[in-house]
Amino acid sequence: MERIRLPILLIMCIYTVTLISCIKEKTIIDDTNTETNGTKEVSFTASMPGLSQNISTYAISDNEENKVTTIDILVFEMTGSTEKYAYRVAGRNIRPLTANSIQFQATLQAHATKKYRLVAIANARTTVNAASYTVGALKSDILKNLVINKPGVWNTTSSADYSPLPMSGESEPNLSINSNTGSITLNMIRIQARVDVIVEPTLITRFQMTSISVYNSNSNARIAPSATTTGSNGPIVTAPSLPASPQINSSPLVYIPDPVTPPNTVNSRQQIYLFEKNAAASAGASGALSLIIGGYYDGSSTETYYKLEFLSKEAAPIPLAVLRNHKYEFKIKEVSGAGYPTKEAALTGKPSNIQGSVVTLNLSDMPIIYFDEHYYLAMETDLVNYPTNQAKGQFYKIKTDFPGGWTWTSDQPSWLSMNPYNNGTSDGANISVEINQGNPVPRHGILTITAGKIRARIKVYQGYGTNPLPIIP
Repeated sequence: MERIRLPILLIMCIYTVTLISCIKEKTIIDDTNTETNGTKEVSFTASMPGLSQNISTYAISDNEENKVTTIDILVFEMTGSTEKYAYRVAGRNIRPLTANSIQFQATLQAHATKKYRLVAIANARTTVNAASYTVGALKSDILKNLVINKPGVWNTTSSADYSPLPMSGESEPNLSINSNTGSITLNMIRIQARVDVIVEPTLITRFQMTSISVYNSNSNARIAPSATTTGSNGPIVTAPSLPASPQINSSPLVYIPDPVTPPNTVNSRQQIYLFEKNAAASAGASGALSLIIGGYYDGSSTETYYKLEFLSKEAAPIPLAVLRNHKYEFKIKEVSGAGYPTKEAALTGKPSNIQGSVVTLNLSDMPIIYFDEHYYLAMETDLVNYPTNQAKGQFYKIKTDFPGGWTWTSDQPSWLSMNPYNNGTSDGANISVEINQGNPVPRHGILTITAGKIRARIKVYQGYGTNPLPIIP
């Protein structure tokens, strides 16, 4: 094997330049640290914005939607409500716990009295590394400068050929980093909106979709949302968080839908991921985000084009903003004639000979959604972690449109149970564990939720403290 030896002087120069380049981000370690070497190994559990279905002909699958290849932690010191940048570290040992959650570790600076907020950035290390950081800068100023620029189609070619989807998440405020720090929970938000286009099976004898072209989409996006666009009850996005200078793709994004069963029907699922965009001023406004659907009508071999817009379902539809961490499902319900002869004519014209509607799902509120061919089951989480051995119960949202509702079973009924009820605003259940007495060892169990033909599992851990959680098969 050939070895390349660098001159000692060159190595010293590189080392010196590296030290100089790091001064701006230098971590300040106070003499009052209580931890050995001033650091603390911290375990993180991150919930992903997942969406599970029973259809397998995707461009990518749920596994790829939730895949995390890199994760970076930005640490902000808190004084009252003011949050200022302190330092950043890379997460490591990333591993899945469930289909919608991961665990990883990071080495943080420990301190006896200081309080912190942590911001996690997944699958965006190039952007994170390229940004400028100044110790003491406001959190809002740091985050607004984390902008990803990606003109064109986001790569979702296949499970073997795709670009991981960037996400962000925040810890609770006023965290202490010391020997008592347990596992830190993060709820991740995907920076893109997912757009699916589904043709009703009743149309297969009259219409075959051949292409989808997205016009007037944004080509850049903030990685982390502004605090003013998320709800008070968690990371629920309510408005777009746009870069200071939003950029528009200069040409349409073109997608070829996947064939599905029954034959001669094509749909588009998990192909289209778009950056946030403000709502148009009005329906049909110039520059509005639009889908131009190509297809064959009534056996014709000539492709014609139809226009769909992001509009609400009211009697007088209003334009919708496209929000991160949301799913927009366009359902083509009727095609009554040939479309426009060109994409450009369809874009500038009014929607014609097509009837469609858009269903919007916020993947932050109940991020885990299972479908069969008729019904859905939505859950707030598929992982519950109670770090201590004490008895504990907490409400989690669970909802289904199956006429008989949902039922549950526990594989550890002696200590793990559920109490379904409505808490006044949401359907769900209190997930409870009994006290682990005597000489307890950590334990785990599984709750199985059933709604018609849909079955989902919630993994529950008790007593693992600051230790990594084991994988439950």
